Amino acid sequence: MLAHTLTRAGIPGPKALQALRHYVVAGEVDRACDVAFDMYRTSEDWEGRIWDELMQIALQEVGLADPYAVEQVHSLRKIKETTEIYNPAGGGMHCLCFVQAIRYLCACGRDDSLEAVTREIRGALDGGAQPVIPDFCYDHHTRLGVEWGRTPLDFLDPDGGSKVVPALEGVAEPYIARLREILTPEYGHGEKFKAPGYIAWEHFNARSGVSADLILAAFQKCIRRAMEREALMVACDGFLSGRDFENYFFNRMVIMSIEDIGMGDPNCHRLMAAYRDSRTYFPDDPDTRLMYLLQGVRYLCSCKKERATELIKGIMVKEFAAGKVPEMPE
Repeated sequence: MLAHTLTRAGIPGPKALQALRHYVVAGEVDRACDVAFDMYRTSEDWEGRIWDELMQIALQEVGLADPYAVEQVHSLRKIKETTEIYNPAGGGMHCLCFVQAIRYLCACGRDDSLEAVTREIRGALDGGAQPVIPDFCYDHHTRLGVEWGRTPLDFLDPDGGSKVVPALEGVAEPYIARLREILTPEYGHGEKFKAPGYIAWEHFNARSGVSADLILAAFQKCIRRAMEREALMVACDGFLSGRDFENYFFNRMVIMSIEDIGMGDPNCHRLMAAYRDSRTYFPDDPDTRLMYLLQGVRYLCSCKKERATELIKGIMVKEFAAGKVPEMPE
């Protein structure tokens, strides 16, 4: 609709959006702000297009040169939505927030590789390539893994499903040892994992025909091992299989930022939440939503990782179930 309208200064919609992106990418703060303010004072719909464009610039033009640009722009957009009303005459907080976002993006480095990565991965799948499901994905989280007798104890093996790369050394190891000690009486003598109901997706397939439980397992475990291309293929295959997969993957990236990244990047959960929530501004633009997903995968693969938070949780669940009482200070 806005493509066929003019801004208040008489600039055609596509030309205004093109100019905004051009000036931001070129680092020309004042000119970018002028274009944005003209769009802002035109209508609230035009204000929304400012933010959509800035969010896409953070994702597509800044990219991994500053991954947290996505979080910055998303945060500023949420702030303006929860403070003051639209005020085209005075500007107000709405104007302050998009000016701040423009200034931030203008100062960022540039990495526009995401579009090419997305095009290559999707092209490979469309051409008949299959996602790779490595052997370590067949653990107790999958139907076949349960059938083959895999247990949570196997999951903790040095080359098991919980392995992370690159690892923040010396953090998780004491907790791995403690949890192995707790689980050995339960699973150390050939006992089978007793909760097949834990596998919620075993009767569904992704677009490629691969069982959904394996796609979901490979998504997390390939990211854990920084196997970027394998993780991107799995993520794209799942995304193209429907909204259930899409929603699962975005929520899982938030979980992984705490469960697998931990203190490797203590702010990662904010970024993954921003990726998950930013894509909701593009309900009719699956290409942009896919790019948010794949960029999140790329960033998680690059992070230092440690699983102590998840291990501490697992230890507490077992120990308190066995009757542990917290120690009190004297």
